[in-house]
Amino acid sequence: WNGLSGRFEVLPVGAEACIKVKAINLKAVHPSLEAGDSTKPAADESRVGSLLWEVALAVSHALHVRNVAEFSAVNRSVRAALWLEPESKALWNNLFIHRFGHRAAEASQRARPGVEGPALYRTARALTLYFRDHLEIVMGSVVDHAVGVE
Repeated sequence: WNGLSGRFEVLPVGAEACIKVKAINLKAVHPSLEAGDSTKPAADESRVGSLLWEVALAVSHALHVRNVAEFSAVNRSVRAALWLEPESKALWNNLFIHRFGHRAAEASQRARPGVEGPALYRTARALTLYFRDHLEIVMGSVVDHAVGVE
């Protein structure tokens, strides 16, 4: 992972140097397909190529939210690991705190009690967008601004 460019460094077969690739462009290749076998192998849902989903989850802790979403598109097992596994709650809590701060958790949990993980992150993002579009902060008292309102 190259943090400055926000891309994974990949060494293609037969190449002398690494290339930088966006997470969305990564593709899991089953070993039997590399050998030229045209039959589709049985899905190995616990791995991305030779990458265990636990490793994918650990790598995601170094990514931004958008990159985590792109990385989850690599294959079904990574998507399940990053969005559904109980271990992913720690990832989403870290992303949440990094993006919104500690105090946003209380507001998000009041809006949707019992929600955690990716759903809590989505709640905080939705509240942010809602308040940005519907809340206006003005100087002065309520009495001054409520003239004519019953």
